Amino acid sequence: MNLYTANLKLLLLTLGGSSQAVLLRGQERQVGKRMEEHADATAATKTASISHGIHTNRRDLKKGGGGGGSGGGGCKITNEKIGIYIGSGVCATCVKWAESLAAFWQTGARGPPGSGYESTPLNNGAMTYAGDSSATYVTLTTSEFEDCYNGELNTLQLLIMPGGSAYSIQDALGSPGKTALTNFLNNGGDYLGFCAGGYLMARGYYWSGYDGAPADNCDEQFCRYEVDGTFSYDDATKDFTVHEWNGNSYHSNLIAYGPLANVYVEGPIEEIAGPWALVSNPNAPYDSHKVVSTDPQVPPLRQVYYGGATENYLYTNSTSYSAESGLDWGNELAHFVSDSPADGDLPFPSNLWTLKYADTGNGGKIVISSAHIEASVFYTDIGDGGMTECQSYNNYVFMTRSISGILNIALPEYDMTCLADRKVGGESKNTLSLFPGGLAYQNAPRIEGGGGGGG
Repeated sequence: MNLYTANLKLLLLTLGGSSQAVLLRGQERQVGKRMEEHADATAATKTASISHGIHTNRRDLKKGGGGGGSGGGGCKITNEKIGIYIGSGVCATCVKWAESLAAFWQTGARGPPGSGYESTPLNNGAMTYAGDSSATYVTLTTSEFEDCYNGELNTLQLLIMPGGSAYSIQDALGSPGKTALTNFLNNGGDYLGFCAGGYLMARGYYWSGYDGAPADNCDEQFCRYEVDGTFSYDDATKDFTVHEWNGNSYHSNLIAYGPLANVYVEGPIEEIAGPWALVSNPNAPYDSHKVVSTDPQVPPLRQVYYGGATENYLYTNSTSYSAESGLDWGNELAHFVSDSPADGDLPFPSNLWTLKYADTGNGGKIVISSAHIEASVFYTDIGDGGMTECQSYNNYVFMTRSISGILNIALPEYDMTCLADRKVGGESKNTLSLFPGGLAYQNAPRIEGGGGGGG
């Protein structure tokens, strides 16, 4: 465990789903060892369409002006289909998970080359996947990403933004990075954001606890972080009306693109994983939970939740509950199931989506995953989260089939013998017993007149 004293201003906890940080003032606090590796996240290191798939009418991608890169040595991208950002702001485990998913697409293995898991197929001994050699990918650090600002990003079919800290990612990429990502989407690019990568695409987000920007009142309550500034809850107005730090915006480089230009998302779902504050220790604030697809042919799933973006929780409203509705800013592909007796979780709303996508209007898609569908039970630093190998395999199959129209690779088959129950002896966070007084859904202050802001 690390000991942080009163003289340390910020402890940045990039907890997969969103930007997390705790402002430590005037007292010593300890943080659990599983959260430690997230403290600074710079990682060095169509076939047939199906009912729940995301399909894109991609036009031919063309290179366009990208806003100017660093020019450090030329863009690393050659002819790969997939790019994975592994630079500042994304957590080390989140990078491992994203690379594990990409490696599965290419080889069907448990992990990428060099992980120690590249020689064994995922779900070994049961249903497996041979992969598709055409699913090539490249990883990009912050500087390598900047070297591709002259349009090279536009040659990718898919850009993956792993989890970590949304604040830190947009701060690291800055205005040139926002321009490059906008140009990528304008040119028909497809984007897949896990947790923090989902928050990054929105206009702003409600978050419980400090997220990294120097605001006064956001340590232990929900605040709204957005391109126009940071707002904390005001008991007098019953709304988020306290504009922090003289109106400055520390999140001006959130992408706020197209269908999400005016959308606010929110997290974390504390009832699944516990509050994103030090009171959660010594248990790390992550857990797995049951998930149901909008496609009845998909078996029940279990996915690791680590604070990702969703809607309809406390402060946002979304009317797009099903992929068929065509309402609101996007289409839902899966949602969490409130099964508190089985999981030991406090109850929460039943319409919290975990996978959603939207058309960019330029031939591409923006796909946001609230849960860590890409979580690996092998190539990871934080344990299994109560998830089994076959559940991880089915999550990868679900993700692959969901974006089949984007990647156009061979499709794996589900392991229909795999149950969605928690792994016996697996790690879990029993919020029902740990927090008998309830958490955010029961106790958080509400906006006057009901929820709001949601898109």
